[in-house]
Amino acid sequence: MSTSSLSSPLEMALANINSKFRSRIIKLYLELKRRYAEATFDLSFDAAGLSAGKFCEAMLRFSQNELTGIYIPFGTSSVNFFL
Repeated sequence: MSTSSLSSPLEMALANINSKFRSRIIKLYLELKRRYAEATFDLSFDAAGLSAGKFCEAMLRFSQNELTGIYIPFGTSSVNFFL
């Protein structure tokens, strides 16, 4: 997704974010939004929770990169903050 082809308001709002993070964040946000809208507070609600976790992991990695210049690569397990 290049900056010249930004089409949605969401893409335009996130235009200053590096494309490797922007595309993943947008994809996961839209997935989360769709799953939450489809949830009937039974098993499908668990799918929304899983999507929320994936979105949070993408935001963690983006934040790591912005704050330190390095981040846990996508596809690698992140740190367990509860241990």
